Amino acid sequence: MTLPHSIATATITIDGLAVCCFNKADNKWDVGYLHHTAQPPHSLILQIDDEAPILIPDATALITFTPTNPQTPNYPGSPNGFFDPFGFRPDRASLPLSADQLEDFRWTINLEDPTDMHHGQATLKKPSFPITRTYIKAAVFYTSRVSPLDLYRAPFTSNFGDNPNNMDSTELIRHFFGRTNDEIAADIFCNPSNGAVTITIPGVLAQPRVLTHRPGNPWRVSLKNMCQPVGTGQQFERGDFQLFYDVLNVTGQRQALWGKPTLTTITDPDAARKGLLKTKTSGRTDCDTTWLGTSQTLDPLF
Repeated sequence: MTLPHSIATATITIDGLAVCCFNKADNKWDVGYLHHTAQPPHSLILQIDDEAPILIPDATALITFTPTNPQTPNYPGSPNGFFDPFGFRPDRASLPLSADQLEDFRWTINLEDPTDMHHGQATLKKPSFPITRTYIKAAVFYTSRVSPLDLYRAPFTSNFGDNPNNMDSTELIRHFFGRTNDEIAADIFCNPSNGAVTITIPGVLAQPRVLTHRPGNPWRVSLKNMCQPVGTGQQFERGDFQLFYDVLNVTGQRQALWGKPTLTTITDPDAARKGLLKTKTSGRTDCDTTWLGTSQTLDPLF
């Protein structure tokens, strides 16, 4: 049985270049959106339902989602702030078959699990670029979309690292990684009679935005830190996973993720003027949000 999404007060979609962890003592998620300097640039965009998107400036320090009268369901399989029906990482090599498998939060790459990315032990470090911190309180995180294509993991070095385009089939199999989250989301549940979720963004919203509970019609909120990469035309293209190493110290080999491209239409007006109406992007576009399975705070990033 999946999460009862229809009774939530708000569903928040989280995507793009970000890292998150769960503070169990405070029952809140700590999400850091990385304003990395790598090109093409990432843009952090907030959207509520079908309203006009709001660009969040890089200098924005904090966003908070605070529930009024939260009533998180006592739902089996989410004791640590996320949907965890099986208690172990899914088989990345297999397609999810059930609704529970599709929403299992553990599709998300755990940066602190040495058996996941094989980069050794990982600890946070303060980067040279700004981070927008986001607190999401009394929420249940889950996978809202699994990556549509299989991915390949290869060592990353300053000279670009191993390139799956140069591998024969035997070597390529050794670099097979499988699937991850393509997008994650968080449901916040509040009392149907007097519940609400308040969004506060100093310097961006003139006043806090209060989303009162709408029975059977949760507010749809997205907060995405995405870019629009131009493809290389090769069979495999590298995603942005290696950018996370600018907020991580690792004891082992840094890694990169590669995927077969998918065709995507560019909507950026400047790109359109330059004739880049379409681009090929990797199966793992924009380095989807990752997770720290042990840490309970992002304080070392600041």
